[in-house]
Amino acid sequence: MKNICFIIFFASLFTIANAQDCTKEMAAAQPSIFEKATGENSIRMKDPALMKTGEEINTMILSALKGANGLHGFTDVKNDARNSCGGLTSFQAYLYAYKIHCQKGPEKFSWKGMWNFEIMCEANSILNIAETVHNDDIGTGRNKDICVNNSIVYVTKYKQNQTLLNGYPYYDSNSYCDGVLVTKPGVPFFLPVTRREYLVLLRKNTEATLLKLKKDFAGFQKEKTPAQPGSEIYKSNKEIEDQYNTSIDGITKGLQEIDRFSSSQNEVWMTKPCITGHLLELPLYNSFDKEKEYFQETDDAGKAWMIINPDYINKNIPPTAPQFFYVRWVKSKSNFDKERSIAEAKAAELFKANFNFGKLASLLK
Repeated sequence: MKNICFIIFFASLFTIANAQDCTKEMAAAQPSIFEKATGENSIRMKDPALMKTGEEINTMILSALKGANGLHGFTDVKNDARNSCGGLTSFQAYLYAYKIHCQKGPEKFSWKGMWNFEIMCEANSILNIAETVHNDDIGTGRNKDICVNNSIVYVTKYKQNQTLLNGYPYYDSNSYCDGVLVTKPGVPFFLPVTRREYLVLLRKNTEATLLKLKKDFAGFQKEKTPAQPGSEIYKSNKEIEDQYNTSIDGITKGLQEIDRFSSSQNEVWMTKPCITGHLLELPLYNSFDKEKEYFQETDDAGKAWMIINPDYINKNIPPTAPQFFYVRWVKSKSNFDKERSIAEAKAAELFKANFNFGKLASLLK
C-alpha cells in the first residue's frame, strides 16, 4: 500500500512538472497549422471565378509564411460589398490565426482563444486607408458623397509612409496594422484634389449653409408668436433673431474671406495638392491668415484629398475583376507590442519580407 502511495505521489509531481515545462517560447516554436475554413458562412464567396482568385492569393500568403511557428489559423474568401469603390466589386482573401499557448494537463499546448493575428488582401477596396467625404448640402447620390469632376473624393485615413515596400506604396496606420497598395503600372491610381478645387467646394458648402440659414430665419419670422415689446416672449424672439443675424453675418464674412484668399494666391499655390485637417469648414475666425496651417505641404498634420484616376479603371472588363489590391497585416512593432505574442511578431515580419507583391500585381486586369 505504501509503495502505491509513493507511485501516485511521484506520478502527480511528474504531471505537474511536465505541465510547467511549457513556456511562451516553447509554444511559439510549435509548427504552425493553417487550414481552409469550413462550415456555414453567409458571406463566403459564392462566385467560382472570384473564389479561385481568392484561393490563389491565400496560397501566396501561406507561401510567405513558410517557417512561421506558434500559430493555428484558417484561410477563406468572402464578399465585401460594403467597401466596394470605383464602381467595382470588392472581395477579401484572408488568413486569421490564434496563437498557440501553454495549458495545464496532459496536452501541453492549445490554440483556442481570441484570435488577433490577421493578414487581409482586399480587392477593389481602399476604405482601410481612405474614406469618402459626405455632405448633405452639396454631396451627390444616395450617400451624399463629395465629388470633383464627377469622381468621388477620398481623404486619407492612414498616412502613407514615404518609403516603398518592394516597390509599392507603404501605409502606416499608426495602429496595429500596416499595409501596401498594389496597383497596375503606367497610370497613376490617385489624382490629387487641388487647393483650388477644395476652395471651390468650400465656397459651395458655405453658400449652401447660408441659404439654408436664411430660409430657416424666414420660416421663424413667419411662424413666431406675436408679442408685446418687453414681454418674455418678445425677449425670446429677439434673442433668437439676434442669433440668426449673427450667424448670417459670420457666414457672409466667411464667403468674402474665401473670395479674398482665393484671389490673392498665385497659380502654383492653387494647383498644389490639397492637404488639410478640415472637412469644408471655414477657417478660424473666418480668417485664413489667423489659421496659417489651414493647408499643409505634407500629410503630417492633415489629410490628403484625392480621387481615383478615372483613366486607371478599365471599364472594358467585368466589375468583378480585381483592378487593385490593398494588403494589410498586423504589426510586429507597435504600441500593442506587449500584447503581441512572439509567434505573431515573427509571422508579421516573415510575411512582410517574403510576400510576393509582384505576383499579386500580375492578377490585376
